[in-house]
Amino acid sequence: DDYHITPATINPYQRALVTLTFDDGFEDNVTTVLPILEQYKLKSTQCYATKYIEGLPAEEAKVRIFASKGHEICSHSVTHPGFTSLSAAQMANELSHSKSYLMKISGQTVRNFASPFGDYNAKVNNEIKKYYVSHRTTDEGFNSKDNFDPYRIRVQNMQIDTSFTQYQQWVNKAIADKTWLVLLYHRVGTTTLGQFDTKLADFAAQMKWLSARGVTVSRWDKALAEVASQ
Repeated sequence: DDYHITPATINPYQRALVTLTFDDGFEDNVTTVLPILEQYKLKSTQCYATKYIEGLPAEEAKVRIFASKGHEICSHSVTHPGFTSLSAAQMANELSHSKSYLMKISGQTVRNFASPFGDYNAKVNNEIKKYYVSHRTTDEGFNSKDNFDPYRIRVQNMQIDTSFTQYQQWVNKAIADKTWLVLLYHRVGTTTLGQFDTKLADFAAQMKWLSARGVTVSRWDKALAEVASQ
């Protein structure tokens, strides 16, 4: 009886921003995603769970290639666990080792963390804050002044069945409302694709349209600095 509904009021940023983030794309993305991003001069943020690349020279080389082309490297843990089931000591290892290892092989300062499965709570966020300046979730939505929390960055999840129309609507809404839209991709490829992967042809069409749309596409770290200053 005490509930009521009121229209949401969006407090906009000075301009719309779009950030392209990629989780778990170590298998294909250097050969599928990178050439398309280079074609349209778009920069991204690549997030790695380090157990899939550590000690594997061919996989480490892929991280270095993205870094050398000006893309941000971010941490996605070591073993890709559900964080809410971990002890404080286990979380510390997942957060600290992935960060130090990725910094070592990329030559970048790794500032940001993407939680596996979007599995987090207040306890997890308190641990993340010890190592990173922000945390990207899988919670759906747009980031604006009225709802912004650097440790609960909202996204739109790109899936294999995400339509081109839906994708355009997300971008156009961010432009109209002057919000920060973070798109969460995983692997982009042509074969053996799962629910959270993206078809190469679809990705190519999305980036072509996004480039022509004229909205600012910014790495996670740069977008975060811009919105935090407003």
